Amino acid sequence: MVGDGLAIKPANETVCAPVSGKVTVLMEDSRHAVGLTLSNGVEVLIHVGIDTVGMGGDGFEYFVKVGDVVKAGTPLLKFSRAKIKAAGHPDTAIFVVTNTNGLDTFKFNSGQQAKTGETVIASY
Repeated sequence: MVGDGLAIKPANETVCAPVSGKVTVLMEDSRHAVGLTLSNGVEVLIHVGIDTVGMGGDGFEYFVKVGDVVKAGTPLLKFSRAKIKAAGHPDTAIFVVTNTNGLDTFKFNSGQQAKTGETVIASY
């Protein structure tokens, strides 16, 4: 178990930041995940698909680089739903808190239809 989180079935092929933070981790070879560190030290991992690391980056494109500071709603990466499906994987996006930095009030808001820039999916 990595940490608390939620899964989202994306409506389109662009994954946006669920919270504001600094881009601290990119998987350059596979381009399927982004790590953000929030101003309070909490770390969040955004991961597209299940077992998509084996795709070697085919069908994934980053819009950010390590060190970028992003706001909630900023596009982070684009993926090809067709390529993920052709590889036999689900395209579910997973958001996981990998380090709470001692914060016990971080909360994902699940069970809702989320819309980028409008719906709060995480609070702290």
